[in-house]
Amino acid sequence: MHNYIFILLILFMSCATNPIDQHDDNVILQSLIKIADLGKIMSYDLDSSRTVDCMELPDTICVWQDGRITQLNLYNMGLSGPIPENVGELDKLVTLGLRTNELTGGIPESIGNLSELTQLSLDSNRLSGNIPESIGNIKKLNWLRLVNNQFSGSIPDTIGSLPALRGLLINGNQFN
Repeated sequence: MHNYIFILLILFMSCATNPIDQHDDNVILQSLIKIADLGKIMSYDLDSSRTVDCMELPDTICVWQDGRITQLNLYNMGLSGPIPENVGELDKLVTLGLRTNELTGGIPESIGNLSELTQLSLDSNRLSGNIPESIGNIKKLNWLRLVNNQFSGSIPDTIGSLPALRGLLINGNQFN
């Protein structure tokens, strides 16, 4: 009888707690990987699941901490196509490096949601359009590298008001 009361008490307590925010950063990682050169990235598929998650990748590529991706460096991985809009959900990301790929399109507005980001490296792709104003929301950003893309328009004023910005590399674009 005591076992049943204990089980009921546990059940009752589990229903009374607040829901926990769940993040599945690996789902977002998959949206980036699906635009990658699968030959390069699938070599890291250690469990033969036909998907690669952060814990299978070396720390030089992906760092996983407390169930969240904090560093993602997919340099020269054959990424092509646009940067997925859901990249802005990686809100514990400190470093995002996507340089030397074949990325196209613009920087998604959601990039401004990456409030912990200190380094953003998008150089040597085929990215175009304007830099989104939302980039000014990344108050911890200290390095922004956009070299050798096809960005145009003007540089947003919000970049000039980033308090931690120490390096801005934007040559090799078509800014006016």
